[in-house]
Amino acid sequence: GGLMSADDVRAMLNAGADVVVTAQKRKIRQYRIYDTGQVQRSIKKGKVKIKDGKRVIFVTPTGSRKRGNTVTKNADILFVNEFGKRGKKARPAIRDANEESAEATTAAEAAVLDKWMKSKNL
Repeated sequence: GGLMSADDVRAMLNAGADVVVTAQKRKIRQYRIYDTGQVQRSIKKGKVKIKDGKRVIFVTPTGSRKRGNTVTKNADILFVNEFGKRGKKARPAIRDANEESAEATTAAEAAVLDKWMKSKNL
């Protein structure tokens, strides 16, 4: 028996995050939030961290782009698209992707857990 190691938990969280990254990239494309594809490519999973005593992993837009003399974060571009602004309808790609991939994310994490349990004859 025994508890899952930090490496096992990391593997579980990474499996789920991979599903989320794929879902968010697909949804960004479906909502046509791309010109150069930079926003879509900016979606990345971070490293597993400890937050409030629990191991977590975040999937976020990274980096920025330069348009003329202006530098704009990909997160800001995504935020405006996600929630909209005057004259621009919201395109909630991230929310929709997260909701639609919730079951698959859980299944990916459960598969890692199941493999671990079998390895321990649980």
